[in-house]
Amino acid sequence: MKKPTVILAASLALAGCAQTGTIIPATTGSQAIGKGYSDTDSIAQAVSTAVKHCGKFGKSPTVSSRETKYKGMLSEQNRKTADTVQAIATYAGAWLPTPNGDEDYTTTITFDCI
Repeated sequence: MKKPTVILAASLALAGCAQTGTIIPATTGSQAIGKGYSDTDSIAQAVSTAVKHCGKFGKSPTVSSRETKYKGMLSEQNRKTADTVQAIATYAGAWLPTPNGDEDYTTTITFDCI
């Protein structure tokens, strides 16, 4: 592999990890939106975004509600099946692409900085 190709591959890999959440500010009940490959990833990103936002004011977020939605190309059950097949193939030394993305789950949390 040539040096420019390695640099491009590394840049693309890091870009996938450098996601940031979105803040929708309000006087009370601000919202943080996180996206991720799994529901756990999207929740973690939303919470991290709220913590960073409140940290700017020397406060901590208190979450009043949370909603997670799946927005992938496959049904959620088919996606889990595809993930399992891909894991088995990887274990066997093969690689299978899937249509799953790093923004298949979206979590919105409503919070106040206290």
